[in-house]
Amino acid sequence: MTIVSEAVCCCAACPARDSGPFCRVTGKARQRIEQVKSTRTYRQGEHVFTAGERPGASFVVRTGRFKVYRTWACGQEHVIRLVGTGAILGYRPMLADAPYLASAEAVEASTLCILPAQAVLELLRDVPGMAFELLLKLAKDSRASENLVMDLLHGEVRARAARLLLLLLDDGKRAPGSEPVLSHCPRRQEMARMIGTTPETFSRVLRGFVETGMISLSRGSIRIHERDLLHKVSEERCTEWLEGN
Repeated sequence: MTIVSEAVCCCAACPARDSGPFCRVTGKARQRIEQVKSTRTYRQGEHVFTAGERPGASFVVRTGRFKVYRTWACGQEHVIRLVGTGAILGYRPMLADAPYLASAEAVEASTLCILPAQAVLELLRDVPGMAFELLLKLAKDSRASENLVMDLLHGEVRARAARLLLLLLDDGKRAPGSEPVLSHCPRRQEMARMIGTTPETFSRVLRGFVETGMISLSRGSIRIHERDLLHKVSEERCTEWLEGN
């Protein structure tokens, strides 16, 4: 784990600067954040925190992606969320002063801005607008968690697979006009866990995407040919679930 130069990672130049309660602040509030935050890079597979640990900070994803997951007594891992630039990690346990219920791990080389818990709590008390934005984020995250549960119970596996592929895209790393390529995506087994299915089922879904011309596969990479069609598949829902909501 490496500390990154603050000159390189100032808030004004951050790719996540418009994406959340801690990033959109201005004036004295931003100055306070600049003073207390540190910025670190994580290697693929490196943990930010582990379930059971006490929270001491909140984390904002500057670049890269992280998975949030739980490991059950049987040793099976279940990925709860896959997050990218602008996401906030660890803020709910910090607010509740409770241990982490899940672990967070980098799925590729990534950078986090780390905000000490005490500084965050002081900012929330002193900057009402920030507290309100964090409350809105908490409500949205709770809704997303509910949707995830319903998706795993009722959603189509191919829709979950399509959403995962779209989430893993990083348009900032490709030339304009070129087809998107996932060149550093997680292993197929891990991607299957991310959407709550088996590697065999996930591979079968990918083969279906290949047969319809949406994607092509090569060792270590996935090329997206029909992004709009993949979006359409990602929006599929179980009819029974829709009628009940």
